[in-house]
Amino acid sequence: MQPATSLVKKIMPLFTLFIIINCVAIILKKQLAQYNIDAMVLFGSNCILFAVSLVNIAMHHTASQNKNPNAVVRSMMVATLIKFVVIGSSVLIYIFIAGEKRNTYGIFGGMVLYVFYSVVETRITMKLKNKNGNN
Repeated sequence: MQPATSLVKKIMPLFTLFIIINCVAIILKKQLAQYNIDAMVLFGSNCILFAVSLVNIAMHHTASQNKNPNAVVRSMMVATLIKFVVIGSSVLIYIFIAGEKRNTYGIFGGMVLYVFYSVVETRITMKLKNKNGNN
């Protein structure tokens, strides 16, 4: 079993990404507005992606402790499904609530953030998998 400090160390890139994106959104708020990108939409996307990624990494960590190698695959598939459902629902709710004032470029920015979070989450998952010896 892995010590908790090791897991915290492994998810530091996720925290770092979250902080960097929030700082960029706050610092470049005016510049983003020039390109019709609402910084608050990016901030909201960032928070949702961060929360979902934390849940997914926790699932991957639990699955990596299992001796059955199929548990990791199932964990990744369920994590992807959760991510799509949560993000898709969030976008639909935002579009419904915002109506005509919705920020399409902000939504596209959130889609770019999704790619960043997926890359970081996959790298962390692979480190968890390799640490526990599952091939």
